[in-house]
Amino acid sequence: MHVVWRMIRKMNGINSYKEIPVIEEEGEMNVTNKEKTEVLAKTFAKIHSIENLDEKFLKRRQEISKVYKNVHTKKQGVDNIMDEVFNSFELKIAINNSKNTTPGRDMISYSMLKNLPEVAFKAILDLYNHIWSEGILPKDWKSAIVIPIVKPGKDATKANSYRPIALTSTLCKVMEKMIVRRLSYFLEKKEILTSDQSGFRKKRSTMDALILFENDVKKALLMKEYLIAVFFDIEKAYDTLWREGLLIKLNKIGVGGRMYNWILDFLFERTFQVRIEEEMSTSYDILNGTPQGSVISPILFNLMINDIFEKLNPNIGKALYADDGAVWKRGRNLRSIVKGIQEAIHEVERWSVDWGLKFSVAKTQYMIFTKKKKMEQITLKLYDQPLERVSEFKYLGLIFDGKLTWKRHIKKIENKCKGIINCMVAISKYEWGASKRSLLHIYQALIRSSIDYGCTVYGAGSKLEMKKLENIQSKALRICCGAIRSTPLDAIRVEMGEMPLDLRREKMSLMYWVNLQGSERNHHTRTVLKDCWEYKKNGGNSFGWKYEQWVKECDLKDEVICPNIPLHGVSVWNITEPVVEMRLLDAREKEEGYSNSFEISGFMRETFYSFIQIYTDGSKDPVSQKVGIGVYIPRFKSQIILRLSDKLSVYSTELSAIIVGLQWVEQVKPNRVVICSDSSSALKSIMSTRTDREDLLVEIYTLLYRLKAEGIVVYFCWVPAHIGIVGNEKVDQLAKEALKKNLVDIKVPLGRSEVKSVMNKEIRKLWQQRWENSSTGSWYYNIEKSVRKNEQFYGRHRKEEVMISRLRFGHTGLNSTLAIMEKHENGMCDVCDVLETIEHVFCKCNKYHDERNSLFSNIKNKPVSVVDLLGKGLRDNQVYMAFLTFLKCTGLEYRI
Repeated sequence: MHVVWRMIRKMNGINSYKEIPVIEEEGEMNVTNKEKTEVLAKTFAKIHSIENLDEKFLKRRQEISKVYKNVHTKKQGVDNIMDEVFNSFELKIAINNSKNTTPGRDMISYSMLKNLPEVAFKAILDLYNHIWSEGILPKDWKSAIVIPIVKPGKDATKANSYRPIALTSTLCKVMEKMIVRRLSYFLEKKEILTSDQSGFRKKRSTMDALILFENDVKKALLMKEYLIAVFFDIEKAYDTLWREGLLIKLNKIGVGGRMYNWILDFLFERTFQVRIEEEMSTSYDILNGTPQGSVISPILFNLMINDIFEKLNPNIGKALYADDGAVWKRGRNLRSIVKGIQEAIHEVERWSVDWGLKFSVAKTQYMIFTKKKKMEQITLKLYDQPLERVSEFKYLGLIFDGKLTWKRHIKKIENKCKGIINCMVAISKYEWGASKRSLLHIYQALIRSSIDYGCTVYGAGSKLEMKKLENIQSKALRICCGAIRSTPLDAIRVEMGEMPLDLRREKMSLMYWVNLQGSERNHHTRTVLKDCWEYKKNGGNSFGWKYEQWVKECDLKDEVICPNIPLHGVSVWNITEPVVEMRLLDAREKEEGYSNSFEISGFMRETFYSFIQIYTDGSKDPVSQKVGIGVYIPRFKSQIILRLSDKLSVYSTELSAIIVGLQWVEQVKPNRVVICSDSSSALKSIMSTRTDREDLLVEIYTLLYRLKAEGIVVYFCWVPAHIGIVGNEKVDQLAKEALKKNLVDIKVPLGRSEVKSVMNKEIRKLWQQRWENSSTGSWYYNIEKSVRKNEQFYGRHRKEEVMISRLRFGHTGLNSTLAIMEKHENGMCDVCDVLETIEHVFCKCNKYHDERNSLFSNIKNKPVSVVDLLGKGLRDNQVYMAFLTFLKCTGLEYRI
């Protein structure tokens, strides 16, 4: 597969490395790599220079600095809730959640850190805690190696055509991850970040800003109003950030102590060197901004611009995604709107002067959304300079036009996908091409992802525009399976496991609705969930109203969805590593003993002889969707039987059973307990914190924190199911008994994945109904009656896959199909003078009499009809090989 991807990249003109040519700067030619590094380093250093700062801001900066004189002074003592020393669990989480990237100057990689022995791991933790308490970072951590990369479409001989890619210490990045985890929790818990900001926040995305904005534009167009939107562009946002200003804001929100000292030292006295191959430039100081490529920079930037829209009039719409900001206002009176939006611009302008982030007048543009054909000329100004009015604007990846037709955006998708389709054609030749599965992965990764992005927003476009996207899907999927032009698209979709795009848009919108339902109450995009008078008056449906109807159809109306970010319970820095015994699972996977109840009981007695054993289990009826849990404590002969909310997954049920077991421990207060569970997925989540049920995991960690504070020791242990372990068999029986209870004992909120699973089934049901009622693809329907989410068949190589796919579709190179495409005069068999169909050549054609006899003699007691052969018959290796032999011996492999 990686070979195919490499070919795709090369065909699109993307090379992993390009030699840097001679760079011309101020009339001088920089030929050697050493000369190039120096000229590029000087160019990058200028970006951070104080010369880029506005005179008004420099004056204002001096005034503010006089008020806040002590920002460079380190805080004394521990005066912040985030100042606890780091524990080993925090370090493990930071390392395990890291992806391999190029290391910095010290050449220590993430993979090295992931394989550290216990002694080295403890030494690194001690190092981090020493740095944390002293507030002084190693000098090498503040020095970056910069790799210059030419910007797309720019002249590679000019120094300002390059952007810097900074390589910094991996050890520093791991510490940043631990700090960011604490700081993010603090900011979300205290609700410090503005609800307008969606960038670099957990469970937030660009869709928040896009849907909010599009919703207001749609209302304005429905009501025949005007909407003026201004899209701001900050010049060199990260590179020119005022570091002292950031420290002032950290002070204001109550960040002090070790957290403040670490950030203070991290930001200042930073340097970089440019590297080209083996040559390095001299070292240059970074005088402004947050470090490029660092883990903590995004959250620090969010804090810096947190109050950018704070003083705007409440009737001004606003949205932020990192440094991409937009404000808008709607109404019937154009002059009133202009006045209001101009006041908003002035307010943002005053903020920029106070805090040193300058907006680009050339790139800050505005749009007017209206259905009216004529309107008076208007002028909006930033820094007393007129802004450019545009008829379309690319905001967060979507191209908005004045009437929301989405024509330009669809055109952009078409152009992008056209090149990818051409690449797919080039690597999908009949004799040697890429496999169907590889081509499908390319479609999903490069084409479907482009169509998916923003479809919740642009999906309201006209049927004509949406048809263009269907054509893209059709072309790509035909290439994947080698289907010829006349093959019905409905059949191709079922074969490839790709649903119609309109259903996929509904699915994506439902998924976003679920995420929004789990968001915090002050999430600014939650307003789109409400029904509103603008839609009712004009016969339209709001986003919220439309998907509320879907929820009713899915029988989810009364269900509660768990919060995206559970902020109750124990703080992230107080979570300590649970002790989870997985030796029994490891032994089973390696087949190294512990295969019967006697051996396992012996292991449990030996390992946990002084512990009270608590067995937990969950059960689910797949038909009724009822869910139950059981908890059994053999020493006390205690048992708990509870029925939970319907539709919960087995995974959530197992976690819930563990919670109930821990609650029993909190009430009874034994000294030492071991929670025994046969759910490896639940126990692995407790070990790693990786889960889609963060709310349940937080509850477990909170209970463990409280139990530890009381001196109660809690271990977890995986035990195998259904091999005769008395405690496990008993708790399994209890969990099944819970399903018989008429009433739900505990209402557990559904997780997002559980709600999405129900909605996915509903979407697939609609797809199934379409397939059953389709007027095309009847031959293929006899072979595959059910739609699935994966491709239905794949062979050993491209040629086989194309042959079999075409035969399954019923559209081949035989005469009957050629006649449909007007490439044969009558579609008749040249020998038998009847229509040459697949069934004819396999069952009746005189030309292939001997080969047919050989085929059916080789598959005795196997399916003999052509439909059976092309369906379940292909899953039998003997039938499959006999089938291929028939195609080869008859020469049909070259005609299909």
